[in-house]
Amino acid sequence: MNTPYYLIDEAALRRNLEILRGVRERTGCKILLAQKAFSMFAVYPIIAEYLDGATASGLFEARLAAEELQGENHVFSAAYRAEDIPELARLCDHVVFNSCAQLRAYAPQVLAAGKQAGLRINPECSTQEGHAIYDPCGEKSRLGVTRAQFDPEVLPLLSGLHFHTLCEQDSDALETTLDAVEARFGEFFPGLRWLNFGGGHHITRPGYDIPRLERCIDRIQQRYGLQVYLEPGEEMSMDEMLKSVVVSSANDCATALAEHVAGSESAFVGMMNQRAQELGLLDTNFVNCTGLDDAPEAAEHLTTAHDIAVISRELLKHDRIRDYTTIWMDTVRGGKFGLSNTNKLVRFYQGTTGLKTGYTSAAGHCLAASAKRDGIELIAVVLHCASSADRFSSAKALLDYGFANYALVPVQEGEALAPVPVVLGEAGTVQPVASGEEQLLIDKSLRQSVTRTVELQPNVEAPVTQGQRLGTLTIQANGQVLAEVPLVAQEAVARLTWKDLFANILRRICMAGQET
Repeated sequence: MNTPYYLIDEAALRRNLEILRGVRERTGCKILLAQKAFSMFAVYPIIAEYLDGATASGLFEARLAAEELQGENHVFSAAYRAEDIPELARLCDHVVFNSCAQLRAYAPQVLAAGKQAGLRINPECSTQEGHAIYDPCGEKSRLGVTRAQFDPEVLPLLSGLHFHTLCEQDSDALETTLDAVEARFGEFFPGLRWLNFGGGHHITRPGYDIPRLERCIDRIQQRYGLQVYLEPGEEMSMDEMLKSVVVSSANDCATALAEHVAGSESAFVGMMNQRAQELGLLDTNFVNCTGLDDAPEAAEHLTTAHDIAVISRELLKHDRIRDYTTIWMDTVRGGKFGLSNTNKLVRFYQGTTGLKTGYTSAAGHCLAASAKRDGIELIAVVLHCASSADRFSSAKALLDYGFANYALVPVQEGEALAPVPVVLGEAGTVQPVASGEEQLLIDKSLRQSVTRTVELQPNVEAPVTQGQRLGTLTIQANGQVLAEVPLVAQEAVARLTWKDLFANILRRICMAGQET
């Protein structure tokens, strides 16, 4: 046997890998091989059975992982050579940078290759004494950016953050570090796709507190109300994302959709507030796309039941939304992940067409519910209910009251209205039509006593513009005016020119001469 050589106990290797796989399966996290600690590629086929991929500290390790492991491929380096970026962007799924300046300089190439860019952060939280010279979370560490160095303007380039705690400690050190990460950078989590806990976790060591580790993982994945999550590098179709948001309140999907539409969550929030102004919602202000209110700035995330009802009405103008809001149970990810609608009225209330539940500790249990019966679609909004059951019973009571006490009547009955003569117009008349909705919501008790009165101008002088008011349709019941509906021109009528008038005069003279 040639020497030197390395002898690997395959059974021991697989025992350790089984431990790691257990963490993956119980939490849904992804675990990567840190090649700077172990890069014996002869056993990469075994490792590939258990782990999700590898992380590299430079171009050559990235090549090794791409050639031998063929899972996810991540890279972090304190510094990069500009000429290496194109190949790294080709080889790696995630390229993590060490500064905002690096991110600005190189992330566009990474994104153009269809890959994700990350940023290493320093939470400034040391968990051991006497190791300051190489502590990655130390005050003087040059690995990662501190909160003071972090520039939120780079967020549109970012898919995730990466931090590291000092190696070979138990998970209590990770928990302490994670507290600091969340305190300093947690406000940016809703706009990101992933958080990398870094390396050095001594998970396979006897006595390592794995349950605490798993609680840390679950805490980040679930703290924001996530029921469906996007794993690093995962893709979902637009249809599945919309379904997940509407059916199961998938906040991470909501953030991903916002980024897709506007480039960043903050830009999308700007669009939300602009639309709110257009709808006349004076009491609504959005600060994020999820409605979560645990961040400090979320104190300004406000709305009212009235404004939610207006938003719901606008949403229901898009018939496609009902394809999602009426789902009771479904799946995503090829049937591997089940969804159950958080709006229980979908199953238990006749005619339900939507819409959406919500919950935070401050807002309580909320619901915007919609249902359609006998051609009437009603919206009920309840906020700050004490329990989930309370919101459903309250919404049902409102809808029941609406269906029991209100009905729709047509604005205009019978034949079309008589046309209005047009003076000096290219057309002799213009057709008046009712402006606005074709149906009017009234108290059911008034339905049999409805009368309609039409008042039209005797004539109108050209030019006539489309939509120009020609009169009023008054709808009454028992002497009470229910609505005054404008009657407007169905089409435009141009005015005759002098040339047209002269031609008409000549035509009449000629016709008169022929008659004599």
